[in-house]
Amino acid sequence: MNRIVRAVIVACCLAVLFGHFEWLDTLLTYQCHRLPDRTATLFGTPMAVCSRCAGLYLGIALGAALAWPKWRPRQMAIVSLSMLAVLIVEVGLEWLGWLPPVHVVRAGLGMAFAWPIAASGSRMKLGTGN
Repeated sequence: MNRIVRAVIVACCLAVLFGHFEWLDTLLTYQCHRLPDRTATLFGTPMAVCSRCAGLYLGIALGAALAWPKWRPRQMAIVSLSMLAVLIVEVGLEWLGWLPPVHVVRAGLGMAFAWPIAASGSRMKLGTGN
């Protein structure tokens, strides 16, 4: 059963990333700014969310599906807070105009922030420790 739940989560996140499901697309307009210079295109079609949100969704999907890494709560807190700090600095630098929006950086930082948190939540939900 756990594999089925994980597969559904991954499928939904991938559908969001590639702009399928119109109802999800409508819902996403309320949570993501979708600015053209911050939204990547795939095969000539803009993604349903900006690069950072896409990274967050991908990180959530992969973390929940893989339930890895298996860090202790203290390690998890240190990594999560560190990634949050890096993410805040990157957002600030973009906002100030000192850093152009780079899709790979935005998506990578979003994914790096969300992945371990989702993995930890998945393990807690599945009752597999830490």
